[in-house]
Amino acid sequence: MVYKSSIGALEELRTAARSKSIPVPAVLNKNSFAQQLAGSKCVETIDYLIFAKRCEPYVVKEHFWSEESLEPAMMYDLIDKGKKLFKKTDSHFIRLRYAYQIIRLAHYAKDYPLTLNLYELLLPKVDVRVKSIIHYWILGHKAGALQSIGNRIEASIIYADIFEHCPSKREQAFMSFSIKSNQEWETAINECDSDSLRATFHAMRAYNDQSRAVEELEKIYGYSPDHSL
Repeated sequence: MVYKSSIGALEELRTAARSKSIPVPAVLNKNSFAQQLAGSKCVETIDYLIFAKRCEPYVVKEHFWSEESLEPAMMYDLIDKGKKLFKKTDSHFIRLRYAYQIIRLAHYAKDYPLTLNLYELLLPKVDVRVKSIIHYWILGHKAGALQSIGNRIEASIIYADIFEHCPSKREQAFMSFSIKSNQEWETAINECDSDSLRATFHAMRAYNDQSRAVEELEKIYGYSPDHSL
């Protein structure tokens, strides 16, 4: 339902969720998730799915070359609509997902100051008790924006954090990690907030073909003997 349903089908599902008599649309009638959303009146969730579907042409790789994806005005319009939906949404589980879509849109629009401003605006409004891998997906967009405006040190610290804690984004974090000099390296190491993260820095450098693996392993062991990377 999430990946293949049309916006029209989801809008019909929202109507069914709001009604006592209108059934789930025929195209979703055999889908247990759709039945659950309608039966439980989960309108907030359906509204989010509709919004995410509207974002698809601008954030999914297979759509990048379409004519529609070249319309930044539409992306800003979606950002504004997303902020309004975020504000009126009670579920912090759903709020986190709106934040992800909105921040991702700003990043792909290459508006890096807006990306960072949206991160600072939206994330404090999501209950910190909501635990999700999506936190790391959002951090990846923050790091990308920071790197694009020249703040490689803070970006690299975030990429190292993603590398350590989010296996699904580990390769992407490794490929994006960028330290250009020994001075930047030392500054970044000093700014890490834990020895575990410092060990991750050395683990990431150890994966480089030009690294001195034994020295990196000694550093990793010195910072965090039980480090898993």
